[in-house]
Amino acid sequence: MKLFFVIYVSVFFIFGEVQYIYVSFVLYMNCEEITNTPEINDRILREVSNTK
Repeated sequence: MKLFFVIYVSVFFIFGEVQYIYVSFVLYMNCEEITNTPEINDRILREVSNTK
């Protein structure tokens, strides 16, 4: 599942769809608890705000 998610994120990064990455990440976080992810959340939020 994690490998699939990594590939999923990589594909979206290639196409520059940062908003989709953020939405997918939120959905993924709701499905599986991951510890120590505030840094990842901050980075994704920064990337989303940079694209607007």
